[in-house]
Amino acid sequence: MSRNQLTRMTGKKINNPFIKKNKNKKFRKKCFICLIFGFVLIALFVYFVFFTSFFKIKNIKISDLNKVNENEIENIVQAQIDSRNSFFSQENILFFNEKELLKQLSDYNFLEVDIKKSLISGLKITILEREVRYILEEGDYFYYLDDLANIVKNKRVCFNSSEGSQITLASSTEEELLALEEKALDDCLKLKNEALKDNYYPVIENIHSNSKIDLDNKKAKISKEYLDFANKIFNDFGIESDFRVKKFIIDEAKDTLKVKLYNDIIVFFSLKDDQESQIKRFLLLKNEYRDKLKGVEYVDIRYGDKIYYR
Repeated sequence: MSRNQLTRMTGKKINNPFIKKNKNKKFRKKCFICLIFGFVLIALFVYFVFFTSFFKIKNIKISDLNKVNENEIENIVQAQIDSRNSFFSQENILFFNEKELLKQLSDYNFLEVDIKKSLISGLKITILEREVRYILEEGDYFYYLDDLANIVKNKRVCFNSSEGSQITLASSTEEELLALEEKALDDCLKLKNEALKDNYYPVIENIHSNSKIDLDNKKAKISKEYLDFANKIFNDFGIESDFRVKKFIIDEAKDTLKVKLYNDIIVFFSLKDDQESQIKRFLLLKNEYRDKLKGVEYVDIRYGDKIYYR
């Protein structure tokens, strides 16, 4: 009697237990094959990742750097690759920590850092640097700023060569002492005049008791309004006469932009009044009364159409 006849007679579906056992055997066989195949794949992956040089970083390409030495950044990257701070070696392109590198490069305060990882080309790092637009002089340091007052770099002023010898060791030879001293002086500016020689950026000197430097955020606390006005004055006054800008001075005066010219005249501008009209008034005064302004201590343009000088 067939299975269909039994089903019609009893009203129940009759299954052959032998067929079910055969199906279970086939299923288990397939699972076993899949398990072996998966194990082989995992073993091959582990072998290629940990025991071959297939994923090893072979090339480091750094592009778009102009001011910072490319070798300096490459050495930082290479030092991270060679480090053994974690279980997984950063020589492996898969385990190279991009966030760690960005943290190490944060001192440079780059505008943008793009890191791409490739099995073929290794590490490709594209860096967009900030452009220097101003120099802020505060204490013994010059801070080079971009147009938003972000600190691009800074340099300390060395007033004499003895400063370099403070870092030398008593056991050093005379030649080593000289080499260390020269290196120390190279790391700072020997004279302020040398720092400003052939400089084409507006220089801002902070003589206020409060510092304008926010090192945590790598930024100077100077408003964009102030910087834009200073830049306009710097450009409009030109560079061909004694009436060109020597520096801008930040002191206790509020809403004031204080300018020192190369003829030592101090000019006061208001940050609240129209910039264009104030500049025009001073340039008109300069052109008409150039000789009479010799020996003048200051010129004040802050009060409407009136100009005060002494």
